[in-house]
Amino acid sequence: MKRPEINLDKHNLLYYICVGGGWLLVGLLDIFSNDNIILLSISACINALMTMVLLYGLIGKRETGDEMTIKYHERAMSEGFYFITCLCLILLCVDNIFKLNVSFQVYGHLMLGVGFLVTGFKFHQLEKDGE
Repeated sequence: MKRPEINLDKHNLLYYICVGGGWLLVGLLDIFSNDNIILLSISACINALMTMVLLYGLIGKRETGDEMTIKYHERAMSEGFYFITCLCLILLCVDNIFKLNVSFQVYGHLMLGVGFLVTGFKFHQLEKDGE
């Protein structure tokens, strides 16, 4: 079996945008699921799709980045981490003020989704502006 070629844009789209969107959807579904079997099944399917996307990225031959691409990736990752931290603090404040007692399973999915999406969009923006 021939390993698929994965360029930087495709890797960014698959890893950060698709998986980040999946985490965000799973988090939103967890908010409204209340043991609803249909929503739990959709959440499980999204998790399975994210796993397949990650395995595809792992199996494929990735294009090696140059020096600027590595700097763009580091900058995008730091901004994604910044947004995860901000969202964590906002959710903690909202949870403490309104006593929502929402589980970390929901908050964790939302934070990962936002962090991945911000990283993906920032990397795409930096790559586009750098050309």
